[in-house]
Amino acid sequence: MINDILGRSSSIFHSDFETHKEELISKLSSASVVVVGGAGTIGSSVVKVLISLGVMKIQVIDISENNLVELIRDIRSSSTNYVSEIETYVLDCGSQEFEKFLMAQPKVDYLMNFSALKHVRSERDVYTMKRLVDVNIINSINLLRLAEIKKCKKYFCVSTDKAANPVNVMGASKLLMEKFMFSRVSDVEISTARFANVAFSDGSLLFGFEHRLKKNQPLAIPTDIRRFFVSPEEAGQLCVVSCLIAKNKQILFPKTNDLFTDVSLFEMAEKYLKFKGFKPQIFDDEFLARNAVEECSKKRNWPCYCFASETTGEKPFEEFYTENESVCLKSFKDIGVVDFKPDLESDDYDTFSKLYETFKEKGEWKKIDLVTLMQKFLPNFLHEEKNIYLDQKM
Repeated sequence: MINDILGRSSSIFHSDFETHKEELISKLSSASVVVVGGAGTIGSSVVKVLISLGVMKIQVIDISENNLVELIRDIRSSSTNYVSEIETYVLDCGSQEFEKFLMAQPKVDYLMNFSALKHVRSERDVYTMKRLVDVNIINSINLLRLAEIKKCKKYFCVSTDKAANPVNVMGASKLLMEKFMFSRVSDVEISTARFANVAFSDGSLLFGFEHRLKKNQPLAIPTDIRRFFVSPEEAGQLCVVSCLIAKNKQILFPKTNDLFTDVSLFEMAEKYLKFKGFKPQIFDDEFLARNAVEECSKKRNWPCYCFASETTGEKPFEEFYTENESVCLKSFKDIGVVDFKPDLESDDYDTFSKLYETFKEKGEWKKIDLVTLMQKFLPNFLHEEKNIYLDQKM
């Protein structure tokens, strides 16, 4: 279904993945990999890619017990033969329990981190925004510290296209994560990947469309937003190539071409509804759209409440790199590379941490204080507070 909606017959990274497949198999055949956040959509796709390549041992860490159970059921129920040793642990990567677990392992060759708060709606209040900083920045750098102690061959931490010229706190947190990681003096090699919306990932647009149809509810579509989409398989492949093939301090991203370009969210809704056997019927009123499902569906139409975006943190389009970054488009066929040039001092993260602790000790937390803290290290971070958030939209 996913490739049908995205209009693809195979992964956009198929050529690059096949080119490096033997090298990937060779590196993983005797490797022990810890995947943090491994039961989410992207993490679980990475786990399946690693298993398909014959990784020796894989330990999956996630805070969702239910998602871990389903991941194992899915793997053991599939027709794919595998020889990997698989273990799952219900742990918070920022906890004492996780640190004790990691230190107890005989060896960890690759530490891959997919733990993240990924939604723009996370900046609706200071408490969720603070959690976003903890997960996307603090935990990510702490995992790098643990990778150094364990002498890992590589630390991979997933990023996002929203880190390029960020306009929201989520994107800014991921850009700061990149900058702090790559500016750190470390014996461990580090890489990451920026990519697009993962189709049908938990909480995503298409994930929401599925639920709206199942519940006989209208679709809500901002008409002025364009996004790139990748499949879970493509996300998994790009992350594995970045972890095992990319050089130190490199960011991998999908190259745009005829098969991979951004589309309007309305166009994506049209593609989805066509696959489901419907055509969109446009409404400019929420109430009318909610009450039109039964009548529209009789004609094989589906009500779509369409509106112009007006919420905090929404960017009309996404991009994978900026004009100030060093970009190479020749290393891979369909994957681009940003060679990161550190522009922070190695001790800037310590300064950030101290200022963050000062913020946490305040009697009253304010969103503007967190935004100002980020802007101290990202002077070009342009954040516009509109006081309207995605949770206020249908």
